[in-house]
Amino acid sequence: MQQDQMFNAFAEQARSFYQPMRKLNTLMLDHMGKIAGYQMDAAKRYTETGLERARAATEIKGMEEFSEFSNRQLEVATELSQQMMDDSLKLAEMGNEMRAQLEQAYSDA
Repeated sequence: MQQDQMFNAFAEQARSFYQPMRKLNTLMLDHMGKIAGYQMDAAKRYTETGLERARAATEIKGMEEFSEFSNRQLEVATELSQQMMDDSLKLAEMGNEMRAQLEQAYSDA
């Protein structure tokens, strides 16, 4: 009987010791999943834009179409620049959110 009590006490100590680490690991994995998903979505958007522009380039048959293509290229470059800025801000926001969650988890531990 005493052996069971010792084992239960040891198991409880181990559980209370590892519980904060388990919570931190869960937070880290959740955050890594969110970032990876966001980066994959961004890569898909950028790839689709590149493919769309490559297809548009293959359809140029004259100077007028070339002029339209060039004008659209400038618009796309501006849009991509803004999208990259937005993506950078979103990733920074996600990092700040994670930092706050980790700080809270450390203070709870």
